[in-house]
Amino acid sequence: MGGYQWGAAVLDAGCGAGVPVTRLLSRHFVVTGVDFSATQVQLARQLVPEATFTCQDITTLDFAAASFDAICSYYAIIHIPREQHAALLYDFHRLLKPGGLALLCLGADDNPDDRGIYHGAAMYWSHYDAPTNMQLLQAAGFALIWARLVTDSTYPTAQHLFVLAQKPE
Repeated sequence: MGGYQWGAAVLDAGCGAGVPVTRLLSRHFVVTGVDFSATQVQLARQLVPEATFTCQDITTLDFAAASFDAICSYYAIIHIPREQHAALLYDFHRLLKPGGLALLCLGADDNPDDRGIYHGAAMYWSHYDAPTNMQLLQAAGFALIWARLVTDSTYPTAQHLFVLAQKPE
């Protein structure tokens, strides 16, 4: 997002407690963080007071069309049932202004439904493989700028697909 103006409107979708991503973004942009956990939103408000936070499910965001210059979503989409990913990507596209950017963490392998314990908490994962995710982005109207497979530092056998995509002008 380096080419964007200071003060651009950025949505951090699935912001959690706001650290480190929302905090970093808020140094340069006007950030709205969204998380479905009221506890996480409360923590985020304390930890990153310069950003605005709201408690919403990112699959049902109620922002107006073309509200944001950019959307960032790190490690949130992979915790939503994959059958909802296409609609979520369409909604992200709707929320972006023409030329807006989306920096997203998506799944890299086929995982229809996985539940387990992660750092002592119950967790849910669901995602498509990287080629399917690329097709979903294109179907939602995004132009791909770059994509990278990133190995998970906690689980070296797991990878995530990070993409930078743009809503055409």
